Amino acid sequence: MLDQALGLTQPRAGSRHVLVGHSMGGYLALQAAARHPEAVAAVVLIDSPIPTGWRGKLLSFSQLTGLAYRAGPAPIAARRRDQWPSRAAAREFFAGKAFVQRWAPGVLDDFVAHALVTAANGGVTLRVPRDTERDIYAYVVHRPAFHALQRLRRKGIAVHYIAGTQSEETRMAGYAENERLFAPRFHALPTGHLIPMEAPVDCAALVLKLATAG
Repeated sequence: MLDQALGLTQPRAGSRHVLVGHSMGGYLALQAAARHPEAVAAVVLIDSPIPTGWRGKLLSFSQLTGLAYRAGPAPIAARRRDQWPSRAAAREFFAGKAFVQRWAPGVLDDFVAHALVTAANGGVTLRVPRDTERDIYAYVVHRPAFHALQRLRRKGIAVHYIAGTQSEETRMAGYAENERLFAPRFHALPTGHLIPMEAPVDCAALVLKLATAG
């Protein structure tokens, strides 16, 4: 995934990019930008919290010892249902989930259309395999992301953070700590972690504003 992000930041004469990423996409955007800062004008992270202090040390320890696979979001992701007989059945399944009920109108339809693919058994499955999601949660690249943030700041490149005020992910990583880390470019919307799905219009408007703010 980082290689794909790096492909988007290859320097082109006279052009500089604004990289935008949500959750893991934010960490990838930071790392890609740090590799090619000359091609980046700014970075906008959407609820991509960076654990620091004791939280960062605890996360690093859990990754080194394998505990990250036995506790936290990783084992939950590994147990998620990932097969349905049809897109209609998948839509009915997700429609009953509390987190999906917070999504803006039409987002679930987009999810069913684009986040599912035909499975080998003829039904449908998740485009991103649940084992991949499990590994993403187990090995959050918090240290590379933090170092990338520091490098971009030394280069004078603006890094904005958009937090969901009700985001469990940012809360677990330390809401106040991330607010201090990204100040004065910390911004918030009244949503959970899935900001682009819960408030797509407000999120897009804020991203566009920040992309030109510097």
